[in-house]
Amino acid sequence: MKLSQLVAKGHLDVLKYLHDELNYRFGFQRYCRPAIQYGKVEIMEWLHAIGCMNPYDAMHELCMDQKGKCRPFNFYLFAIKC
Repeated sequence: MKLSQLVAKGHLDVLKYLHDELNYRFGFQRYCRPAIQYGKVEIMEWLHAIGCMNPYDAMHELCMDQKGKCRPFNFYLFAIKC
């Protein structure tokens, strides 16, 4: 099973295990999109807490405000729209 499918199905426990227990630290930014697309708020909050949902990740162009800044709450608004 792909990790993006784990995100889509809401398996935060598996992601936390990979991150905390196995020290898997690479590429969690790629899971921002499926977390947003499938409205997985707990996963979105966790990704934000570990620093993945920030203005420099791959999702920032989808979450810009009128002033050109990416703010975390915009991720949640985008998730609601999805």
